[in-house]
Amino acid sequence: MFRLAPKYITPSLRPKTVADLTILALFFTMGAVFWISDGLQIWAVRSLGFGWIPALIFLISIITAIRFAPFLLFGYWKWWVIYLALVLLTIGTLSYVKWDYGLYRIFGLSGVWGQVISGEHILNGICRALAIIFLLPLILFPKRTGRKYILASAKLAGGSFITCRKLI
Repeated sequence: MFRLAPKYITPSLRPKTVADLTILALFFTMGAVFWISDGLQIWAVRSLGFGWIPALIFLISIITAIRFAPFLLFGYWKWWVIYLALVLLTIGTLSYVKWDYGLYRIFGLSGVWGQVISGEHILNGICRALAIIFLLPLILFPKRTGRKYILASAKLAGGSFITCRKLI
């Protein structure tokens, strides 16, 4: 004969399942609070605006990688840094796009944080973006990009020497 388990014994939940349910409940709670609170909505628009979209995609991808495949996070950390740089460049670019009404007229599409990332003037933002674009590969992949940068600068220097000789 089989024996029925007492009613007070519950099946054990695995720790990962509990963590998943906790994170899911936390996201639903944050979504409900954001839906209800006008002050939080205004803060979100003023702080990052449409920059929340790439920032949240990056955050969700990191949380997913930590949950399901943490080796991807540590094994490919250089690519995660490049992804973060792309998110920052996107937010910085959005700060220069302005609409004619509301808070977007003052802060641009990426809010106050986007202006902090890109700078007040467009020339400052272009210089910061170029620094990120050219220095990040040099820091992350020094052997590969260092050689290419040296060859490119040698070609540019040779071309400028020839151009200067013809002009003089």
